Amino acid sequence: MFRVVRLLRLFQINAYYDALNVIGDVITGKKDQILSSVFIIMVLMVASSLVMYNLEHPVQPEVFENAFSGFWWAVSTLLTVGYGDIYPVTIAGRIFGIIITFLGVGMVAIPTGILSAGFVEHYTRMKTMKEASEESDIRFVQLRVGENHPWIDMKVKDLPLPPGLLIAAIQRRGNVVVPRGNTEILQGDFLVLGAEGYKHDIGIRLKELVLKDQSAWVGLRVSELDISRKTMIVMIRRGNKMLIPNGSTILRSGDVLLLYTRKNIKDAMDVEV
Repeated sequence: MFRVVRLLRLFQINAYYDALNVIGDVITGKKDQILSSVFIIMVLMVASSLVMYNLEHPVQPEVFENAFSGFWWAVSTLLTVGYGDIYPVTIAGRIFGIIITFLGVGMVAIPTGILSAGFVEHYTRMKTMKEASEESDIRFVQLRVGENHPWIDMKVKDLPLPPGLLIAAIQRRGNVVVPRGNTEILQGDFLVLGAEGYKHDIGIRLKELVLKDQSAWVGLRVSELDISRKTMIVMIRRGNKMLIPNGSTILRSGDVLLLYTRKNIKDAMDVEV
């Protein structure tokens, strides 16, 4: 029995699926209506059990021994189960049983209708929010504040950031700091910079190319490369440094080239802008 209880761990998947969380949100939002319907059902069960006990006890004293026996009949009838172990035999009891059966169908339908309406409202609200809003992509990059960096000891509000660029977070010694205007930048900080995504109609295709030892470009200057006029090197990542190339920059093995091109280059990977 205790091993069976371990199956309750399966309910932990509810935290990882938004679709399952919707059920909890709907029940929470409609809890007052659901409790009201359950209260009405309980009142109807108690009333019908007392009435059926008074109608059937004189004829079936061994079946309807007390009001609790009538309550069991009321539960099985109102919930549309109808086990058949207890049933009325008098004309008045059968007529009353028909009425309770019809009421039971309606009583069970009330909570179902409340939950169904809750799901419809929830998804309608989500659809309305989606149609009334516009998605805007924000791209993030990481910047390390190393030794002799010009931003050291500067406050966030004094940083020479261009328009449209912001500091989303600061990682400092394993902790995440939410940047404020008076927050000072320290050496060793990792700044997470956010900028609005590129939305121009004409797409920009960037490719990333890693130079290997056998690459024909290793040891050559940028001006000596045999590349198309439609291709240019935008940036070079060499170790932990980012270089802006010029004609005299010599390429080395292990360099990561960021190219803007309109043609396919072997071993190059597309970079999403």
